[in-house]
Amino acid sequence: MKIKEEVKQKLVSGELSSRCDIWELEESDFDKAIQLLFKHNKKTAVKEYQLLKEDFINGELDSWDRDADRFTRNLQETALKRRTGVEARRIRKDINNVFDEDNKDNMLRFVRNIAGVYASKKHAVNEIDYQTKMLAVIEQKISALNKWFDTEELQGDLLETLTEQQREEIYQVLQEIKDANNEEEVEKLRWG
Repeated sequence: MKIKEEVKQKLVSGELSSRCDIWELEESDFDKAIQLLFKHNKKTAVKEYQLLKEDFINGELDSWDRDADRFTRNLQETALKRRTGVEARRIRKDINNVFDEDNKDNMLRFVRNIAGVYASKKHAVNEIDYQTKMLAVIEQKISALNKWFDTEELQGDLLETLTEQQREEIYQVLQEIKDANNEEEVEKLRWG
C-alpha cells in the first residue's frame, strides 16, 4: 500500500480534509494477501483474491474493494474463518506484520494532524473575515446612533425624551444598515 498522490499534493497545498483516506492498494498487496491465505491453507480464498487481483489490474475493481482499510479487514475476516484463538492471533499478527498496520496507523494520524492544522487556519481566516465584516456593520450602526444621540434636543433624559416616532426612525435607520450589509450573508461567512 502506498499513499495516494492526490493526498500528497493536497497536503502540500493545505487542501486536504482531515477525514480522508490516504492509502491506495497496489498489485503487490494482492500478492501478499494470496501468499498469506496460501500459508494459512485458505485455498478457496486464494482463488477469490486472484480474481480480485485480475480485476484490479484491469481497472474493474469497484471502489468498495479498492479501499485499503476494507481490504485488510476483509483479508483478516477471510483468513480467520473457522480458526481457533491461538491460530487466529497468529494470523492477525502475520497480517499486521505483512501490511505494517502499526506504521500505517501512525502515518494516518500524522497526516490527519497536519491536515487539521490547515483546516484550523482556514477556519480562522473565515472567522477573521466574518468578524471584520460584522465590525464594519456595527460601526455603521453606532455612527447612525451617534447622529441621533448628539442632537441638542436629546440631551439630558435621553430615553424619556424620545418619542415613538423618533424610536421608529432610529429603528428604521438600523434596519436599512442591516439590509444594506445583508447580515445573513455576512453570518454565512462564519461557517465558510
